[in-house]
Amino acid sequence: MSVETKTEWAGAEFDGVRLRVWIDGQMSVRTVSGKAELVLQSILADRQAEARAVLRSGWPDAPLNSVPSAVASTPFDGLLPGLSQNSPADLMRYQTGRIRGFLAGFPEFDGVLCLVGQSTVWAHISAGEVVSFRSFLTAELFSIIQSFDALPVTDTLNSDAFTAALNHAISRPGAIAADLAGIRAQLALGQADRDAVASRLAGLLIGIELAAAKPYWLGQDIVVVGNGPWAGHYLAALTAQGLTAKQADGEAMAHAGLIAAWQAMQGKTG
Repeated sequence: MSVETKTEWAGAEFDGVRLRVWIDGQMSVRTVSGKAELVLQSILADRQAEARAVLRSGWPDAPLNSVPSAVASTPFDGLLPGLSQNSPADLMRYQTGRIRGFLAGFPEFDGVLCLVGQSTVWAHISAGEVVSFRSFLTAELFSIIQSFDALPVTDTLNSDAFTAALNHAISRPGAIAADLAGIRAQLALGQADRDAVASRLAGLLIGIELAAAKPYWLGQDIVVVGNGPWAGHYLAALTAQGLTAKQADGEAMAHAGLIAAWQAMQGKTG
C-alpha cells in the first residue's frame, strides 16, 4: 500500500501506554502518563500539522461495535470504532485498527490473529469479520511481577528455561499460583539465575494463556501481529507447540489501518 509523501491528514494510535502519530508517513512515538489527546495536540503543533484532519485509533471515547463485526466501518468523527463482546465480556480498542490494516492487505484471510501488546488479543477472523475474541493481560502481569522482584527484561530468552516453563504451564495451568510462589522463593533463597527466572516467568504466563486460548490456535492459520521481544516470545511459544505462525509488523498494520480508514471516509477503496 503506497503512502503519499505529503498528506492532508494525520493518524494516531493509542495503546493505553504509547501514542504513535503518523504525519506524512513519518511516525512519532510518545509514552503517555496523562491524556493522549494533549500529547497528540503537542505533536501536531510541533510538526505544524494542527490544521489537518486527524484519525484516532484506540481512543477511550470511541464507539464500540458488537461482534461479529467487520472492522471496515467508516470512522465516526475521526474515531476508529473498537469492538465489544458480551459473552465472555471483553473489549478491544486500538487492536481493531491493526486488524483493519492487516485485512486491507490480506482480505481473504481466514484464521486467527494474535495481537501482542500490554494485553494480548486472540481474534478469530472469517469473511472479513471478527467473529469472536479473547484478551489476556499476560505482558501486564509480567511487568507487575518483574517490578516487584526486580527481574531483568526478557528481551533475550533463555530458551531451555522458557520452553520447560511453557510446557509445564500448558499441561498444568491450575498450578500457576504455586509456580509463581516457587519463583519468588527461589529468588529469595538465591537458588536461581535471575535471567533464567525471567525467562521461566515469561514461559509460565504465556503457557497459561496458550492453554486458555487453545480453541483459537488449534488447527488455525495464525499470524502474530506485533513488534519487539514479546512478539518473538509468542512466536517461540507457538513453535514449541509444533505450530507454524507468521508475523506481521504491528506498527505497520496500525498505519495501514489508518490509511484504509481515511480512504473509507473519502469514499475510496484499495
